[in-house]
Amino acid sequence: MVLPVYKGSFQRSVPPPEKVSYAYYRDRTVHEFQDLSRAIDYLETRPEEFDADKIGFYGISTGGDYASIAPAIEERIKVTIVSSAGLSASRLDFRSHFNFVPRVKVPVLMIFGRYDTSIPYETRIQPLKDLFGTPDEDKHLKLYNTGHGVWVDFRWKKDSLDFLDRYFGPAK
Repeated sequence: MVLPVYKGSFQRSVPPPEKVSYAYYRDRTVHEFQDLSRAIDYLETRPEEFDADKIGFYGISTGGDYASIAPAIEERIKVTIVSSAGLSASRLDFRSHFNFVPRVKVPVLMIFGRYDTSIPYETRIQPLKDLFGTPDEDKHLKLYNTGHGVWVDFRWKKDSLDFLDRYFGPAK
C-alpha cells in the first residue's frame, strides 16, 4: 500500500493565496494528479515489492472523489474503490464528475453509508454509479447502516479485500 501525500494536504500543506481563484483550484488539481502519477511511477521502480500490473485506488470522502476520477486520467489504475463520495454537479468543470467518470472503464466498488445525509442515495450515489463507463457487471455497490463514516461498520474491510481478490487474486 502506498499513500501519496498530495501537495496542499497533510505534511505538504501550503497556505492558499490571498485571493483564491479558478486558476488556483485548477493548478492545485493538476498538481494532485501529478503527485498520484509520481507515486505510481515509484511503484514501478520496485518490482520486487509491488506488481505494477495490479494497481488499485481506494479513496474515502474527498479521496473518494479522486477515486472516481483518477482511473480516467491514470491508465495504470486497474480497479477503484469509491467510499463516501457521490456525484457532485457543483464541482468546477476541470474536476467535474461529468467530464471524467464516463471515461472510467475499470471495475469499481462503491461503499456508502445508507444514512449519510451529505450523500443521498437517489441524487448522488445511484447517478454516480450509472455514470461510470465501467460495464455493469463490474460495478459493485455496498450500502451499510452508517452515516458518512462507513469505517464504523467493519464489513467494508472484507468487502474491499474480496473485491480486490476478485480482480487481482489473493495478495502474496
